[in-house]
Amino acid sequence: MAESQQVPLVTSTASRCTAETVLGTHMFEIADYSLHKGMGASNFIRSAVFIVGGHQWCIRYYPDGLNGDKYKGYSVIFLELLSKRSEVRICYQFKLVEQHTKLSRSILEHKEPKVLSTMGLSKNACSVYRSLLTSLIESHYVDNDRLVIQCDVTVIKPPLMAKVNKESEFKLLLPPSDFPRNFMKLLEDEEGADVTFAVKGEVLFSCPPNLARSTITGFQGGALWTSRGE
Repeated sequence: MAESQQVPLVTSTASRCTAETVLGTHMFEIADYSLHKGMGASNFIRSAVFIVGGHQWCIRYYPDGLNGDKYKGYSVIFLELLSKRSEVRICYQFKLVEQHTKLSRSILEHKEPKVLSTMGLSKNACSVYRSLLTSLIESHYVDNDRLVIQCDVTVIKPPLMAKVNKESEFKLLLPPSDFPRNFMKLLEDEEGADVTFAVKGEVLFSCPPNLARSTITGFQGGALWTSRGE
């Protein structure tokens, strides 16, 4: 018995969201390091303004740390967003140049995106910082009365949405029908038989008249397809 099967066409489309990033590096050299000590807590020296991702930034260095006992004996490095009325998502890294190897060594790397903002009144919302023992800085990173701070800033731009210019059509093939096997099992199990009678010692079962006069054309998803006989 031939089995009829519908094969619908499915159109496939696609799009893609990408994150655009801009990476910038600024080297801040502090010459005559020893002469900047003794400025007092919360006093700082600042780098020149640099631009990354269309926004203005600077590095602040506090030789004598910040106010408060927990910063006693520490120096502090800040990255500050200077652009007015801006909100920026960034990843960042602070590095110091070692005396002996002359290589930059990371002292803080923040890989998770962080939002800096100058939209509000809080000064803390527009900067990030790293505190480090002053004795460690002077013993490992101050060379010939010179300290070099490197700051890497990755600005994350707003998401870019684009359509993928490729459309394809494919045939969605339906699984083969198990109706013939299931129907034979139904008869063998005597399910659906409404009359039982005996003819010459042989027991016979009859099915409903409307099913008996129908031609089975398909079975799918629990639905029985039939066409009535004339």
